[in-house]
Amino acid sequence: MTIGSAIAAATIWPAVPALAHDRSAPATVEQTAALVRQASGVKSGPITGFTTARDGFTGSAGDKMVSIGGVAGSPVVISAGGNGAVKLRLPDVGGGSSTAAADGTVVRQGPNASTSVVLRTDGSVQAAVTLHNRSAPTQYAFGLELPEGMVLTANEIDGSLNIMSAGSAALIGNVRAPWARDASGRSLRTWYTLSGDSIVQHIDTAGAAFPVVADPDMVWNCGWTSCNATFSRWYTANVLQPTVAGAGGSVVSILAGAAMCLKIPQPYGGLCAAAVAVLYFDAVLNINKAKAQGQCFTVRFHYLPPGDPDFGVNSDSHCKNS
Repeated sequence: MTIGSAIAAATIWPAVPALAHDRSAPATVEQTAALVRQASGVKSGPITGFTTARDGFTGSAGDKMVSIGGVAGSPVVISAGGNGAVKLRLPDVGGGSSTAAADGTVVRQGPNASTSVVLRTDGSVQAAVTLHNRSAPTQYAFGLELPEGMVLTANEIDGSLNIMSAGSAALIGNVRAPWARDASGRSLRTWYTLSGDSIVQHIDTAGAAFPVVADPDMVWNCGWTSCNATFSRWYTANVLQPTVAGAGGSVVSILAGAAMCLKIPQPYGGLCAAAVAVLYFDAVLNINKAKAQGQCFTVRFHYLPPGDPDFGVNSDSHCKNS
């Protein structure tokens, strides 16, 4: 083991050495939450946590509301008020009801594996699986229910998944690239496959030291007050071409610019169209910039006045794969 890997292992697993060495001991809710927190590291961002509600658990981050039912099989619901919701069903690990740890992580314990749901201050939702021993399965299916008009596509660059509007015109959210780490801090090979309406995470535990933590991390770009849409690189470069060419300020050209938003399901499409029509020339400026750089045009539109739309250029891996 190199010095670097020794430091990484000590950093990831300092508070729960008993789980790494005594695998016959059942993990408590607090120990499982600690494992997820340590395996995720500081790069995942601070936790805002869930609080106990009448029928389960609720939490909020920014303009997003997230809820989880207390009984097995209840989905994680990422809500944007009347503007749609995403539902994520956790894998069946054979456990009973869920329990909130002290840091606000919601844990469902099973005999060999556990699920943990973490809400972060940036509004992302982490749904981790902890494999406590070698008897734990190495495949976990997460059922995903998207708003009407949205589809899930694979990102071949980094193994993540894109939540796109129909026709793959605009990115509305994503499931970040999967990761898995064992008790020594070693990264394990892991990947997603799509099966019907489920995301299946596969984990290669050959030679792994248990426990192992694996994680899909979901980002939904629409909340209660605003929504962010990133038009695909192909769509930015091709379909928006007539709009840019006709940027003479006429009513026809402005309506053509707004019409690009109709590729996004309602109510998001209408709000996006209104945003582009109001500040059409600013939108064209950013479309041209994105096209010149081979990147993606992005627009954040607000549900309530007087918030003006924000236009920009996106260059992350989700854009590059589109």
